[in-house]
Amino acid sequence: MLRKPSASVASANPFTETQQA
Repeated sequence: MLRKPSASVASANPFTETQQA
């Protein structure tokens, strides 16, 4: 949903990482 460039958030949430990719 919200694309955050924060690696910490992406690392914690695999779903967020997919959104960025």
